[in-house]
Amino acid sequence: MLNQILSVERYDKDNNKKQKVRNTNPKGPIEINKVVKFFSIVIILFGILIVGTGSYSMYKKSQQETANVKPTIHVEEIAQAAILLRINHNKQLSKVTYKWNNGSDIEIECEGKKEISQEIEIPKGKNVLSVYVSDISGQEVKFEKQYKLDANINIKFENEGKYTKVIVTGEEELAYLTYRWDDQEETRVEINNTEIEQKIETPMGLHELTVIVVDTNNQTVTETKNVQGVMKPNIEVTTDGSSNFIVKATDEKGLKRIEIILDETKKYKSDLDGQKEVEYKIPIKEGQNKIQVTAYNLDDISEVSKKKVTKQVQ
Repeated sequence: MLNQILSVERYDKDNNKKQKVRNTNPKGPIEINKVVKFFSIVIILFGILIVGTGSYSMYKKSQQETANVKPTIHVEEIAQAAILLRINHNKQLSKVTYKWNNGSDIEIECEGKKEISQEIEIPKGKNVLSVYVSDISGQEVKFEKQYKLDANINIKFENEGKYTKVIVTGEEELAYLTYRWDDQEETRVEINNTEIEQKIETPMGLHELTVIVVDTNNQTVTETKNVQGVMKPNIEVTTDGSSNFIVKATDEKGLKRIEIILDETKKYKSDLDGQKEVEYKIPIKEGQNKIQVTAYNLDDISEVSKKKVTKQVQ
């Protein structure tokens, strides 16, 4: 009996030991499952964050690209002397203007519109069309093209030292012309003839000359030309009675040399080294005398003056 009791007690002690050993890591598999679930949720949330960020970036990029889209300008010739201007956009337009050459802007009504069309008449001659378009977001676009339409008015330019000579001829009577240098105010010249030669003083340096000619039928021609303004030497050839030619040459920058030819045979040359004014006396012989004077300035620009005098034989 005693042995049985001892046996039971030993069994109970052994069970307690085993129970205690088992309790050192209670519910182990359950804790691992929780960790796995936690990391799974983190990975899913991270994936959602990445996808969301990418989608937002694509959306923002799309919005930015849409915002940067500029209006589209189409110009189509619909007749010999007319074009059709068409403008399309995905936003409302705020301003549309056009002009010929350096003239005033002509505004086309466009408020609240995304597309417009306007027929424009092409003026006679060679002219440049400039178009400007802007939308409500401030996006701007410009268009420029030259058109040439035959006219019955012809304009030519000739350089005459410190002047530019404009030569105009027309089949019909010309009413008037205007001219301007660069963006300066226009000068108007009445014509009332079929031709005109107009001398215009040329400013120093490179400048753009714009000439507009209108005939009595309101036909208009515009010509522009880049002109390099230069100053030619000034030459005066006079006489002091019948004894001598008096030759005077001047230049603001300075004279380089002067050449004198008498009677088409005798030649005289003098280097002047930048002198701004010189004077010569050339004797006049009996009979006919011809003199030709050529002066060069430091820019190697020349001017020529001729004179003929007859001295009576005594």
